[in-house]
Amino acid sequence: MSNLDSLATHLIQQGQWAEAVCLYRDELGLTLPQAEEIVLQLADESGVLYPGRFLSWLAIAFAGFSLFGLAGVLQFVLAR
Repeated sequence: MSNLDSLATHLIQQGQWAEAVCLYRDELGLTLPQAEEIVLQLADESGVLYPGRFLSWLAIAFAGFSLFGLAGVLQFVLAR
C-alpha cells in the first residue's frame, strides 16, 4: 500500500470521503468519477462502509426538526 493509499484510507476512516477523492484527483490527475471509484474500492478493501445518501438525508432531516423544535421552545419561553 502506497503512502497515498494510506493517507486516503485514514481520511475515509475519519469520514472525510470528499477529501480522499480530492487527494487522488490532485495527486494523480484523475477525473472525479475515476477518483471516486478508487476511493470506493479502497474503502471496500479497508472494510469501511459508504454511508450512502439515506444517512445524509436522515441527518439533514434530524437537524431541521431539531431547529424547528428549538424555535418552538424559544418562542414559548420568550412569550412568557
